[in-house]
Amino acid sequence: MTQLTDGSGDRYPSGRRKQPLGIRTGGAAWNQVHQELAVVALHFLTERGYGGMAMDDVAEGAGVAKRTIYRHYPAKIELGVAAVRQMPTYGEFEPAEGPMEQQLRAYIGWTYAIEASLPLVLATAIAHSGSDPQLLAAVREHVLIPREAAFAAHLKRGQDTGEIKADIKPAAVSALSTGMQFDHFTGLHPWSSDESGTDYAMSIIWPMLRP
Repeated sequence: MTQLTDGSGDRYPSGRRKQPLGIRTGGAAWNQVHQELAVVALHFLTERGYGGMAMDDVAEGAGVAKRTIYRHYPAKIELGVAAVRQMPTYGEFEPAEGPMEQQLRAYIGWTYAIEASLPLVLATAIAHSGSDPQLLAAVREHVLIPREAAFAAHLKRGQDTGEIKADIKPAAVSALSTGMQFDHFTGLHPWSSDESGTDYAMSIIWPMLRP
């Protein structure tokens, strides 16, 4: 004979269900909502900063009920970290053929096209590193470390062929590229309307790299 239970394990003390009927945690519908919330959160994180990324606004932007977002991300920092993880990992780029200068130009052009949010997200992560260090840790682990590793791979190919100085450090090139983006956003050295960010970056970086 089937044993009946009162279902108390499925409900909060108030009687409300912990998981709505028809939605299974880890199922396709759940994962889709989970992903969409993170994507929308990245938009708000970029546009408003972490302080202005309101949970209720993210829920509204994703088209879900406000209570839904708290089932997926009980704490704001969890949503912030998930948002950062929507940023590019730099593992998708396929090196171009040809001389190293051409390959590096293609890579820098690709990164500049996809990482417009990097300076803004990094700035807000640094600003909140005292109260919410997990956000900056996520940027470092998900974006900055893989980004530097990608630069290292390109530089090594050029060093192996003698097209790039042997003593050039990947960290220096990665930091220089990031710094130039900050200069553009702050207006210190903005890119002119007839010069792409790639051309500007290469005009500074390449002369430093070649033997």
